[in-house]
Amino acid sequence: MKTAESLAVHCETWVAGFERRLQCAEALIAVLSLTLLLVLSVGEIIARDAFQRVLPGVDTLTRYLVLLVGFLGAVLAGHDRHLKVDLASLWLSDRARDRLTRPVAGISALVCGALSVAAWRFWREEWRYAVGPGRETALLEIIIPAGLLLLSLHFSLRLLAPRTLPRP
Repeated sequence: MKTAESLAVHCETWVAGFERRLQCAEALIAVLSLTLLLVLSVGEIIARDAFQRVLPGVDTLTRYLVLLVGFLGAVLAGHDRHLKVDLASLWLSDRARDRLTRPVAGISALVCGALSVAAWRFWREEWRYAVGPGRETALLEIIIPAGLLLLSLHFSLRLLAPRTLPRP
């Protein structure tokens, strides 16, 4: 019996450690992306107003940086339970919410995983037919399936080692 308990504790510890390291990497990428987004936006404004020039490709890059920061923000907000998507948790008891943690995480992982697969298929088709400058844009579009896959991974980790949800 102690072996099963120690294995469960080890698994939960490993999952929590992996999730912490993943969260740190995501936070670093989010900060760097947001910084790059701000620098490019200010640079674009200065180039337009002061020199009547446009920095090539900056407009497209900033759009995809906004997507990246948005996905990473959703992942980071969901990790600390800052993001509430269900009103039912406001009215449920602690015990009922704890019982629903795994099913909700599983359903969320499946939905995000299915959306990621669909987005991946769409991206693959875009990549296949992209030519010239469209190739760089198609490369940036991989942010969408990757962001959905990252959300699915976090929900799956929550499924493996669920933590009780704090009271809203």
